[in-house]
Order: sequence, then C-alpha cells, then structure tokens
Amino acid sequence: LVRYLAFMPGAAQGVGRGEADDFLEDVAAQMRNGGLLGLRLRDSSQHEKREQFGALLKQAGERYERDRVRTIIVVDGLDHVPREERPTHSLLAELPLPAAVPTGVTFVLGTQRLDLAHLKPAVQDQAAKSGRHVAMRPLSRDAVARMADALGLDPAVSRQRLNELCHGHPLATRYLIQALLRADEPARAPLLEGGMAFDGDIESVYA
Repeated sequence: LVRYLAFMPGAAQGVGRGEADDFLEDVAAQMRNGGLLGLRLRDSSQHEKREQFGALLKQAGERYERDRVRTIIVVDGLDHVPREERPTHSLLAELPLPAAVPTGVTFVLGTQRLDLAHLKPAVQDQAAKSGRHVAMRPLSRDAVARMADALGLDPAVSRQRLNELCHGHPLATRYLIQALLRADEPARAPLLEGGMAFDGDIESVYA
C-alpha cells in the first residue's frame, strides 16, 4: 500500500505536494520500501524519476504475476493541486495512462471532480466509468456519533447537533470534531451554533 496526500489542511500548501518531482520521489521510495528494487537508489533528474516510476510499476506487475501480491497506490486530494498548489509541473500529468498500469497494480484517486488541468483525458474517462467511480454518500447519524467517540470528543457534545451541522459529510464532520476538540467550553458554543456549518460546499469549510 502506497499513500500520497496532495493536500493536507493547515500544512504543506504551496510547498510541493502538487509537484511532480515530490510525487515521483515519494511514491518510488514507498514502493522500494515495499520490497521492489527499482533501477537505482537516487534519481538526479525528473527524467530519471519518471523512468524509475515506470520501472517500479513494471516490477509491481511482475511481482503480482509471480507472488500474487497486489500494489495499491492511493493518491488523494487531486482537486486541490490546480487550486491551492499551482505547481510548476503538476503531479496530475505523471499519473500513468490506464493501458500502462500492469495487472495487479491499482490506483485509487481521491478527488471532488475529474475535469482537472493536466489530468490526462484517458485517466478522466477511466475514473468516470460507473464500475470504477465511487461517489461518497453522507454518513448516517450513528456513524457520525461513532466518529466523534473514536476521536475522543466530550460525550456532552450533542452527536445529533454534529449531524445537523455537517449533514453527514465525512470531511466536514471530521473538521468540526477536530475544531471542537481544540476548543475550550466558551469557544465550543459558537461552533455548535453554526460557526462551522456545512452548507453543501466543502470550500466554505476549508475557508
């Protein structure tokens, strides 16, 4: 399992998470840590990093054929790259064409939309297919309560009110719970009165 977060709220915006170089280097390092050899230990240019990435994907496919070990590469926050990062060379351009991904390797892309600059049309088309596209649904009231309990939120905070404010949106719910965890008693009241309510637009929560 390889993870790459293109967006981390409150940290790392504008410092390279959307850059192709950082993406290629980070993912290659994780794949090597997962037992693949690659071509070399260090790459000195973007061309070499791209070559390394291709070789590691090929080796991951060969490992699957030989040992039935799957490689799952999760790249989350793609829609933030053109919006917050504005990279010199976008990581979106480095996502391989579907036909180039070997059997046994799966890319899981997290994004609010697919019509992104630099995202290859073939990748957009593949990701939009009904058999591959998973639309997030609102969490149930019970799931919101379980999230609050798991994160250690004071039981005195109404779980029903959390659900009313966030409408079960997973990110909005997580951010509100985190804000409540950091807030003292006087600061909680404005949050629970709607100071961080989700109105259907997650951008308002990010702001």
